[in-house]
Amino acid sequence: MNVLIYTGSGTASKSGERTAAMLRSILQGRFDVVPVGSDVLSHEDSPWQATTALLVFSEDKDAFGEMLGDRGIRAIRDWVQAGGKYLGFGEGASFACRKIQRGIDESASRQHHIVSAVAYISPKPAATQLKILFTHGFIVKDLQLATSSPLHFGFDKETENMKVLATYGAEPAGLIFSGKPAIVQSSFGKGTVLLCGPRICDPSEADSSAAYPVLGTLLQQLSAINDPPLSHFKNDVGSSQFILVSSEGFRHGSWVKNFISNHGGQSGGRIVVDSVNSFNFVNVADDNFDSPDLPDSEECFVSVFYSEDNSWEALSKSGVPLKFNLETYFSHLESDRNISGLHAICCDFGSDVLYSPSTTSTQTILEKNYKLSQHVPSGLVCIASHQSSGRGRGANSWISQEGCLQFSMTLHHKDPKSAVFIQYLFGLAVVDGIRTCEGYENIPLRLKWPNDIYCFSCEGDEKVLKKIGGVLVNSSYQNGFFNIVIGCGLNVANRKPTLSINDLIMQHNIEFSDRSPLPPLTLERVLSRVLVTFEKMYGTFSQQSQFAFEPFLELYYSYWLHSDQYVYLKDQKVQARIVGVDASGLLKAEGIETGALYLLQPDGNSFDMMKGLISKKYSTGKEIEVENKSDPQNDRRPEAVTEIDVL
Repeated sequence: MNVLIYTGSGTASKSGERTAAMLRSILQGRFDVVPVGSDVLSHEDSPWQATTALLVFSEDKDAFGEMLGDRGIRAIRDWVQAGGKYLGFGEGASFACRKIQRGIDESASRQHHIVSAVAYISPKPAATQLKILFTHGFIVKDLQLATSSPLHFGFDKETENMKVLATYGAEPAGLIFSGKPAIVQSSFGKGTVLLCGPRICDPSEADSSAAYPVLGTLLQQLSAINDPPLSHFKNDVGSSQFILVSSEGFRHGSWVKNFISNHGGQSGGRIVVDSVNSFNFVNVADDNFDSPDLPDSEECFVSVFYSEDNSWEALSKSGVPLKFNLETYFSHLESDRNISGLHAICCDFGSDVLYSPSTTSTQTILEKNYKLSQHVPSGLVCIASHQSSGRGRGANSWISQEGCLQFSMTLHHKDPKSAVFIQYLFGLAVVDGIRTCEGYENIPLRLKWPNDIYCFSCEGDEKVLKKIGGVLVNSSYQNGFFNIVIGCGLNVANRKPTLSINDLIMQHNIEFSDRSPLPPLTLERVLSRVLVTFEKMYGTFSQQSQFAFEPFLELYYSYWLHSDQYVYLKDQKVQARIVGVDASGLLKAEGIETGALYLLQPDGNSFDMMKGLISKKYSTGKEIEVENKSDPQNDRRPEAVTEIDVL
């Protein structure tokens, strides 16, 4: 999920930059902080709404309304009313109010306001003392604020849903806003609005040492941050520490030795300086083993601990904390392979594991380090309990939380024609691997083209679509084959900020209370199921001579969200229906009246892959923008034509 910061041309650059920096620092590992302009918020399809947890309007000296227009203002208002969360500072707070009063004579009413409060802006410069009076036991020290135009709020006593969280202090004496509401919270429909008059994110008005705890408390009020604190996700040293282990024997021995001998240079040849990271392979079975003492600044330094006898006792000497139970994972892997019949053939996927409790990005480790990529075996899995810079499709980030399964796997693939379908096959393995577990067949996981894992969640009497994971595939051509790195992030057990697979299991147990309850799934169990399912599918996939994905189309269509989904081709004013995937990996759509066929491809929209499709007609190849329409109530095959926001 995203935290969006409005950065239209009216927003002060230093203030906007500091707001983004503060939010990233506080929310690291929970949300992706994304600056957006008026073009995104006022887009006619509002693709940002489905993936946004919090919308932030920072300080601004100009009118927001002129930048956003009626369409943007209505989109924000509708989103908050449907359950969104709005946080405004300074004029960003007054933007949500029904009236803005500057001094005695100047006032302006807002037709499309979000809350009924009035924002009072003093025209006289003054130094103020802000005393935070939070409810729910939050205590933050007084904030000294030097502001050029103090802003406070007023509202009718009858406004029951307005709550004062902070007031201005009584000093200096005689100020007309002393004791006035400085920070207020209100509900709007199903949403929450938090307005902060003081410009705490403006570096010229508030010291960062005091502003950080205030902003942190505001985010707690909005349930945007929860324990554990950030230190929980960080290593004791600035570098990343990995354990390299195999399911049986010292499988990785040869490639590690070749990697070091071909590229090693420092510390007796153990350290390899690669494209992005520097790797130090340390044999913990060595009698002279000593954990490397690295400075905090070495953020790109990766220590890899291994044991030539693959001994758990020896590996424990590395001191790397294990938040993923590798022994349990390997046990599941052996059991799942026996059940699937894979033990009759050579098994590679998931047998070699590179694990770290915290790193930047598993995808970057395996893909962006050219020397390493030439040596790691096909099927090696890189797992991290926390990623500080996880990667998604295009410019997207993948934000990791505790309970989220995040990993990358190498794959050596020869056929160039079928490479595009690897992402489809892996996404299918994720969904099918979980839904073919005994008892878990009805867990409502779905596939969203081209690379997302979605689910239907019960919210009251409604079924709501929510993203629960995604797949990222990168490839390069080396030595006669494609070196593919498959990245996957899947929320297995974390309820914040979005839904998890175990939440779906809980909903299933409530719905089918007459049956024995299903136990929650562990990260180790899910990873084993996904990799074994993918390896079995890939065995069939790699043997096809023509359309490699064809044997899986029926199963793929049974899980995806787009069968009989309607799209509107705006340029030609043609309504079409999605009919499948073609041999090149694009969506096929058929004109309702003409029967003409179109190929649909994504336009790279970071927020919603189905809200900005570009279509290519088979006969002309002309690109046409399309509008997506579908029905979220149909659990498997949407057929209706009512527009929705969640797709």
